[in-house]
Amino acid sequence: MTSLAARPVPLTATPRCADVVVVGGGTVGAATARALARRGASVVLLERFGPGTGPDDAAARALQASAATDGVLVRHHRRVTAVERRPDGVLVRSAAGAAVRAHAAVVATGAGASGAALARSGAVVSVAADPGTGAQVAADLAEQVADLLLGPASGHVGLAAAG
Repeated sequence: MTSLAARPVPLTATPRCADVVVVGGGTVGAATARALARRGASVVLLERFGPGTGPDDAAARALQASAATDGVLVRHHRRVTAVERRPDGVLVRSAAGAAVRAHAAVVATGAGASGAALARSGAVVSVAADPGTGAQVAADLAEQVADLLLGPASGHVGLAAAG
């Protein structure tokens, strides 16, 4: 007989397509996913750490919960292996075998962050900020990314042309 603790926990399937995939569920990634969803985009947030297994960042956890309430699908994947540009957008692959097609991807992993930075290359937006970035800075960056991908806030949903 297997104890409950030893049984594998079934994972909720990761969708195969979305308007935007956000890679990284820290403060900036979760705030960005929420801002995009609040403007009507379908968003999948891929986070490396499962609940209770990552760094103790209460702000990021709270933002992930708020994002989920606003319609973001939060999925936990140990590692994203590729963000591939495609003629119709992007394909994001995880080491677990999930693949999500989207019009755009936001990479908000915080890797190598020093200060705050935002860059776009076609359908891929990279956003970074110092570890421990406050909620207001994260919200400001999130709105900039949403403006970049969806156009200025107007209630109209549509991905802005890549620049």
